[in-house]
Amino acid sequence: FLDLPYIYKLFQFLLRKFNTNQRLFGEIIDIKKESVVLDCGCGPGTYRRYIDTKNYIGIDINRKHIELAKKNYPEDKFFAEDLFNIENVSLERIDSVVMIGILHHLDDETCKKLFKNLYNTISENGVINTLDPVYIKNQRLLAKFLASKDKGNYVRDPESYLELVSKEYNINSYVIDDLLRVPYDHYFMKIYK
Repeated sequence: FLDLPYIYKLFQFLLRKFNTNQRLFGEIIDIKKESVVLDCGCGPGTYRRYIDTKNYIGIDINRKHIELAKKNYPEDKFFAEDLFNIENVSLERIDSVVMIGILHHLDDETCKKLFKNLYNTISENGVINTLDPVYIKNQRLLAKFLASKDKGNYVRDPESYLELVSKEYNINSYVIDDLLRVPYDHYFMKIYK
């Protein structure tokens, strides 16, 4: 059901707190107005209105989501493409990459290749921002249960997420436990070039 754009948007709306997206893109993910932003797994433009830039590029494998995103945001660029075929998409300089809920759908080797490709794509001062469900020590039972039922098969602990990123990259990371209406834990990583 979540492959249908309107069902996906409704599900997201029901789970998130009223200010989740404003907080996510106002406090946690810092994007400058002049930045060129690549939103990986953009869905139907789910986060577009919260990303304050004129230079937005969305990429998603779901063609229905991309069709809706193009309709809702005709001034932006959207591509129905697999992230691993990113070379098929003509990209300008990328300053900031946003990946919300992507890594827990991909195995370790695929994530490592993706990070390498994205790291080579971003500008000299570029950043990659990721947010995914996480297993932590002493996790609340409901949070652990919900993470285990997630559609992604690769929910990891913090150490395992960090192992996906080359040790030569600069990383700031932490657990966020208050983005949803229900108990749930996310792991945020900001990877600097």
